[in-house]
Amino acid sequence: MPVQRLLLAVDHSSTFDCAGFAHVFLAQPPSGAAGGWRRTTAWAAAIEALAAALGAGSGPVVIVTANPKVAALVGALRAAVPPEGLIAKELAAWERLVKAAAGRPLGFEPATAGAQRDFAAAWAELARERAKARGDFQSPIPKPNLAKLPA
Repeated sequence: MPVQRLLLAVDHSSTFDCAGFAHVFLAQPPSGAAGGWRRTTAWAAAIEALAAALGAGSGPVVIVTANPKVAALVGALRAAVPPEGLIAKELAAWERLVKAAAGRPLGFEPATAGAQRDFAAAWAELARERAKARGDFQSPIPKPNLAKLPA
């Protein structure tokens, strides 16, 4: 099975305790989703976003992100040890992440500045604002929008 590249952006607001995420599988054609949560921490948002993204696909994956918490989670998954200092809510999310990642080879690549990273970041910000206004949600990114994703 070929290795998939997964672009993941997470946008957390500590002021409003809400977060949004966007993930895009960089294949042809691309596919992805965005979502968000109210009353969440930065760690819980990163964990839940990565779990949602991994749950949307199968097989080996390289996570492409600029979020340092997601990068740390990839390393923690490889070591099979949760990051230190997680609270109970975050540990529960960690267990879901471990199940979503079970048996999948995971790679990591830092997202470089550019149109793809900006695309995901804009969707994550939009998702954060929607979650702040309306509550928790997750939905696919529309295909016409994904078609505009720069190569």
